[in-house]
Amino acid sequence: MQKLIGMLVANDIIQKQDEEIYLFGLECLLLKIWNLTSFLIIAILMGRPGEFLIFSIIYSFLRNNAGGFHAKTRLHCYILSCLQVVITLMTAGRICEAGGLLSILIYGSLLAFHLASQVLIWRLAPIDNANKPLDEDECRYYRKRVRIYLMVLDLFLVLSAILQWNMVWVMICLSCIEEAVMLLLQNRRNKNRFLEI
Repeated sequence: MQKLIGMLVANDIIQKQDEEIYLFGLECLLLKIWNLTSFLIIAILMGRPGEFLIFSIIYSFLRNNAGGFHAKTRLHCYILSCLQVVITLMTAGRICEAGGLLSILIYGSLLAFHLASQVLIWRLAPIDNANKPLDEDECRYYRKRVRIYLMVLDLFLVLSAILQWNMVWVMICLSCIEEAVMLLLQNRRNKNRFLEI
């Protein structure tokens, strides 16, 4: 990567003083491509690429705007993210396969957890972290975006229930539940960080 950036500088495509910024951006881009490719491979191996696409669209917007827990290293982030994809797809599959009375119990419980998660997200988001501190204006901006998105998700939740798009319904619920957990974890970490200072 350093060689590529060096060539861009040598050909006057970018300025020398911006070299580190472009290197960082390129590293982030390649890391995102690697992660998404890995997640998609996992989803394909599990026979659930459609479910992964639904989850990634719902969850990534929520996560990017609400914030939440971040692992301390890229490797830990990658491993935890892969585990999250596997567990989410397995859980969604099991929920959608349930039938009879068990189905009613599972869907009812999932809805209750979803509603509790939305309350938590509404109250806690956005949460900053050491890598992305937020000022007051940014907090207001992201809080508004998250709250609007939660309302849109609720409309889709109702629509998917009416149309019996069970997988969409389940993925909306799981996305909100997982984001609430991430917010709670980062909230606890932030409180501990302030206690250490």
